[in-house]
Amino acid sequence: RLEKIMPIEHYKETNSLKLPVNGVSVYSWKKGDTKPYLSLIGDTDQCICGFINKNLVMSIQISENDLSGNNNFKYALLAHEYFHVFQHYNSKGLDLKNFWLVEGQAATIESLFVKENYSDSNYLKNFLNKDAILFDKALKKVTDYEGYDELENGDFSSAKKLYLEALNLRPNDPVLLSEYAQALYFSENRKFTKEVRSAIDKTIKMNPNNPVALGLNGINYFEQGLYRLAIISWENALKVTEKNTPESNALNTSILYAKKFINENNFKLSVEIVIPEKYKINKDKIIYIYAREWEGAPRPLAAVKFKLSNLPGLVLLDDSMSMMEGKTLSSVDFLEIIARISASGSVTPLPGDYQGSTGKFNAKEQKKAKININIQL
Repeated sequence: RLEKIMPIEHYKETNSLKLPVNGVSVYSWKKGDTKPYLSLIGDTDQCICGFINKNLVMSIQISENDLSGNNNFKYALLAHEYFHVFQHYNSKGLDLKNFWLVEGQAATIESLFVKENYSDSNYLKNFLNKDAILFDKALKKVTDYEGYDELENGDFSSAKKLYLEALNLRPNDPVLLSEYAQALYFSENRKFTKEVRSAIDKTIKMNPNNPVALGLNGINYFEQGLYRLAIISWENALKVTEKNTPESNALNTSILYAKKFINENNFKLSVEIVIPEKYKINKDKIIYIYAREWEGAPRPLAAVKFKLSNLPGLVLLDDSMSMMEGKTLSSVDFLEIIARISASGSVTPLPGDYQGSTGKFNAKEQKKAKININIQL
């Protein structure tokens, strides 16, 4: 139904990537489960976020309550995110800075969709009335119209400003500082900038048991491939977090997920990446490291990505990262391990990227690989 009323054909983005878009990949999961393609599209909930194999990625997280028979949110969410794809198509590269235009249209479409297809005439009414937002306030601050409430509901920029103002009055308050670090982290699109890391470090120095700072520290360690340190940080956060809460459940899920990466019985490889100084590559660029079967299918058996500023000395690849059904790193005779620094951030190799490869690699005899970044595409 959505595809019929909002047809989308192949096209090329008019942004700097010039990416051909062949379709939409939809990834949906129940809240609390391990998020699919975490290493490729990041820690997402609901969004149109990036590309995999030239397909736009629609990421949809559904909670237990959303799956109930009387709850039409699951249908509305799909219509909402699909409309964002339609916006991408018609605008040939959507400017997400126009928040009120982008989200306001999508909110209207989702409401009309559930009214027409699921006879829910109250959806729009409930949406508009849920926070009793006045018309003049909605015009002045559209994020309030969408029901956001600073940090808890996603208005991270406003939350950052509020916490910064409070810190000017109480600069030595570790709770305020940790909340500021969290707001800053989300406002920077979940990036551990120098300012975010500084706020986390200061909080832990003031209070080594601050759960918010420990949680963020664990994420930072995990993204660097330092899984044991991530687990330690999350376990310390768990000790000071109330049991059977969304926060404790999230920590437990993260700990279990990280343990998969350090399972002693799990086949794993360590990869050292050498980048010549002559290339002078910006540390904000993304590097993809992936292993595929030598002279086999081009699809990776395992893959990770890092910002160059967060690239660990040794990158770990193991069987738990398997991306192909029935095949793992240990199940093939020979591998090729490739490291590529993306000039654009795209998963797809493009001109201007820097790359290196192990060539034919016998992982059963060698457990450590070294890749020299030595060519520019």
